[in-house]
Amino acid sequence: MKILFFLFIPFQLLSQNLVMNPSFEKSKMCVENFGRFNQEVFFWSTPSFGTTDFFNVCNKGFVGVPINFHGMQNSFDGEKYAG
Repeated sequence: MKILFFLFIPFQLLSQNLVMNPSFEKSKMCVENFGRFNQEVFFWSTPSFGTTDFFNVCNKGFVGVPINFHGMQNSFDGEKYAG
């Protein structure tokens, strides 16, 4: 039983985040339109022709942070989020 315990410890200690740009902080520029996620965010794409919106602090109005067309929502990490 002790052998199994020591075999699995290194796998948990060596874990890493494999998602590039997890908080959407790497982007090209501030956008003011809906559905610009594919064109603006690095290392991400949408799986369909839906309009994934990209919200940013530097934007004002419809796609701004924290106030946008959905209401008020702060970002969890950094200054940007997607919806």
